[in-house]
Amino acid sequence: MKVITFNNENGKLTFVGDDLRYTPNESSMLKQVARHSDGTMFAYFTNGATYRYKAVPFSALVAIMSSDSAGKAFNEVIKKAGYEYEKVKL
Repeated sequence: MKVITFNNENGKLTFVGDDLRYTPNESSMLKQVARHSDGTMFAYFTNGATYRYKAVPFSALVAIMSSDSAGKAFNEVIKKAGYEYEKVKL
């Protein structure tokens, strides 16, 4: 499986096959988000919680990645949008 990584001033974007993983450089809330090609997105929080969100468009991930605050963008783009979600036990 091919892995490609890009870094910018906001964080690191990694492509693993058809999946995308974004790790913000500095976020007190969000550790990482991963979006699968089927639109399923996983959010890994700094408090250890993990949530699965369904049918999240790629544009939502782009909004989080391009924001100066990944946590604020996540709240605006994902939480307030009302995507269906569930807590995941790892």
